[in-house]
Amino acid sequence: PSLVLAPPSVNAGTAKEHPPLETRIKQDKSNFQEQQRQRVAQEARAERRQKKQ
Repeated sequence: PSLVLAPPSVNAGTAKEHPPLETRIKQDKSNFQEQQRQRVAQEARAERRQKKQ
């Protein structure tokens, strides 16, 4: 049974080099939300400019 699983220390080492897919997806989502926030802010600024004219 020695080749059932690699020792946890090895798994931890590889996890640091390659983050699990879940964390990558979370990062993508947060980046997407940040882009959306910036887009909404830009649109709001444009609307304010149009109202001033």
